[in-house]
Amino acid sequence: MKRALLLLFVLLPCLLLAGCNTQGNKDTCTVTFSINGENTVVEVAKGETPVCPAEKLSWETSEHFYKVTGWDKEIVPAERDVTYTATVGEYGLTVYDVLFVIGGRELVTVKTHEGETPTPPEGYETDLTKIDKIGTFAGWDKPLAPATGNTAYTASYTYTTRYYTVKFKVGDKEFKVEAAGNTVPTVPAEATREAEALVARVCGDEAVLPAALTDAPDAPPDPAGGGEAAVPGGEGIRKKEEV
Repeated sequence: MKRALLLLFVLLPCLLLAGCNTQGNKDTCTVTFSINGENTVVEVAKGETPVCPAEKLSWETSEHFYKVTGWDKEIVPAERDVTYTATVGEYGLTVYDVLFVIGGRELVTVKTHEGETPTPPEGYETDLTKIDKIGTFAGWDKPLAPATGNTAYTASYTYTTRYYTVKFKVGDKEFKVEAAGNTVPTVPAEATREAEALVARVCGDEAVLPAALTDAPDAPPDPAGGGEAAVPGGEGIRKKEEV
């Protein structure tokens, strides 16, 4: 008997330490969602964001409709066991049609219980960027309010001019300007000057002569009656290119 007690005394701390080590290194976390006094428990892997089962987020009685409207803290990826407590809204059983007009053309109907503030559908903040302008969501034509009947909300947007970068390449140089969408860009003055200088260099009115011939005497006309002058030693003359 004494031997058995001694063995238990020796093994008990080891068992406790082993249990603590297993708890500390476990790969899952227990997440509890407390809704209206009822707990829903889910197991998730560490680093995974827990999700409350959809069927637990709303329910009805003979007199009211109930819906989870928020939690006591932000739901984040699990690192330890945690409990989230829900905020629950109470609404009437009557359901209204709330119409949302998005982008001036898309119509979305959201079923909303009496007394419940409607939730806009996904996509109402969609970027309405077009070729010549950028549209961003600015709000609704009236504040979202608890439903008391069928109603409609129209999204409004602000627009700004959309600009593009236009590049003009002249030779090995590049010139940039900003131009509004659906407009003809203006050629930069410096690009025009560079282009004129390039044309003058390539297609000048006079032949480009070697430096050694710049002081050569005037050559007599070509006896054959051609339009070009024969310059002694002028084999290296480069004539202008026809463009």
